[in-house]
Parts: sequence; structure tokens; C-alpha cells
Amino acid sequence: METLGIFTSKAVSLRNVGRDIAYVAQKKGIVPRLFNYIIPPFEVPKLCKKAIYIMTYSPVWCTHWVLNAYDVYRHGKGIPVLFYGTVEGKIKRHLISKWMTDAVPYVANSKYTYEKLTDVGLNVIDIVYHGVNFEEILEAKKLTPSARKFIVRKTGEGIIFGAVLSEHPRKAHEQLVEAFKKAREEAKDIKLYIISKKPITPTEGVFLDTKFGEYSRTELLAIIGAFDYLIIPSYCEGFGLPLVEANALGVPVIHCMYPPLSEITCDANITFPYKDIQYVDLQEGILYEYHIYDTKDLASAILEATHIVKEEKEKYFKIKNKAIVHAKKFDIAKHYSKLLKLFSRV
Repeated sequence: METLGIFTSKAVSLRNVGRDIAYVAQKKGIVPRLFNYIIPPFEVPKLCKKAIYIMTYSPVWCTHWVLNAYDVYRHGKGIPVLFYGTVEGKIKRHLISKWMTDAVPYVANSKYTYEKLTDVGLNVIDIVYHGVNFEEILEAKKLTPSARKFIVRKTGEGIIFGAVLSEHPRKAHEQLVEAFKKAREEAKDIKLYIISKKPITPTEGVFLDTKFGEYSRTELLAIIGAFDYLIIPSYCEGFGLPLVEANALGVPVIHCMYPPLSEITCDANITFPYKDIQYVDLQEGILYEYHIYDTKDLASAILEATHIVKEEKEKYFKIKNKAIVHAKKFDIAKHYSKLLKLFSRV
């Protein structure tokens, strides 16, 4: 019996990726074992024949994960290991020890991540994009009408924009609220529903749902499916899975046009430019690569979306269908099958 250990942190996004990899592995007759913590390396070979570590590659947080993976891979009863990483900026080179560069075979989740990992000398063997579980998308769609009613009870009727944001500063919460406030000067009936635990400036038409991380994944997808547009206001991303998830649900996305979002978007979505790049030190293991944009450009994108939904309904439904077709390129069956095949190279 083939067994696969999947190790992630407690971050919701990483756990979701781990679950999807486990789902694909199980379909192939592999028994997955999921952990949101690391265990002593000598115990890992007793529990599984192969292992995948999924982690943000910030040396402050991930070094002990890399060491654990290294011990599992290189020492004692070594087993095949992959370290599947993401990153949102420049890795601080002085925090990368020589042993880390080829400790394990690294896999990047985007071309952007690949560039950042290889810039500091890591041995990255391939790029595997994240994916969408379309069976879960179908289940979420069944709940979307109820989710829409749930949202409308809070916001009232109108065109509903949504955002799902962690508390991290790179998510640009206040910039989103500022841009929405500008757009609402011209479109009074638009609403913004933000799922986040981070407090925001009280603003007319903006509604904060603080249950970030508390909804089941299917419930959250159903809520995203109830939006007319999803907004990703972030200054930087390592991949941007909500973009693909929203598109799979038939929801177009508004986002700034920077990598890696530029790698995975399509013309069903509305994009706006950034005007500068700033490297921001938040006392972590990377310099976050902030793509600074003018909130007026985000406001214009919101107004463009508003016009399409209100005045060009036929175009809007074509856009929704185009988004779904595009998202099918990111089926987990395709991408995580590729990831599992990489074990043959280690």
C-alpha cells in the first residue's frame, strides 16, 4: 500500500492545497496522511513512503520545516521528498544557509515563485500551479443561491463586490475601502462584502464579515460564487488561488496586473496597472514585493464592472462563461497529478 505524508502549516490556504493534493492522491489509490505540523523525522518513514512539505518560503518561518524535510530525505531510512513552496517577494539571501539550497528537491507554485527561489540558489526542479477541485465547485454552486440571500440580508439589494482577505498588511484592506468609496460616489447602489478579521474604516456600503477562517471551504466558495465580482486588492501574491476559484464559479475578478496574477488571469477579468514596486521589510524572512497602484485605477475598474453588470447583461453572462472555461485549465487532477509524478525524479 502506497502512503503519502502531506505536511503543511496551519495557514488555511496551505491546508486547502494539502487537502487537494490528498484528494488527487487518493483517486490514484495512494493513502494520504495530512499533518498541519511537523513530526520527528525518524517517525515519518514509519507512517508514509513519500512526503510533500507545503510551505511559504520565508526563511524565518520555514527553515525548521526544510530541516525536517532534509532529515527525512537524506538521513536514516530516507524516503522521496518534495518541498512545494510559494513566496510573495525577495527572499533575504543572508538567511539562506548553503545546506538549504539543495537540501531537498523544491517545486515552485508559479513562474514568479520559481524566479524568487532560484535567485537565492535553491534547486527548483519544476513549476506546478495550484488547482481547483471541480467536484467541490459543483457542491458550492448548489449553495450559492442561499449564500446570495445571506449576503443580501446584510447588504441590501444591489451589485455586490466581494473580497476574502487575511489580516496581513500586503492584502491592502484600506486601499480597497478607499477605492470603493471613490467608486460609490458615482454608483450609489454598489456594495462591498469583505471577509476578514482585520478591522476596517466604517464606510457606507461596505460590510465586514469577521468569520475569515471559520467557514468550511465549500461554504466560502459558495459565498464567493454569490458575488457579482471578486476583488483582489493585494499588493503581492505567491499564486492567487482565489482568482482561479472565483473564475471556476463563473465569477469574474478585478485585480492589479502583476506576476503571478498575470500568469493565471484571462480577459474575462478586469485588470488595472501598478505604478511602482516597493520592497517592504515587515521583519520576516522576505522583502515583500509591493506593487503600488493608484486607488483611482481600482475605483475605475469597479465602475467598469458595475456598468457591465447593469447595462451589458449579455456581455456579463458571456464573461462568466469565459471565466469558467479558463478555470478548467487549473483542474487539480491535472496539476497535482504532475506534482505526484515528480517523485520519479527524486
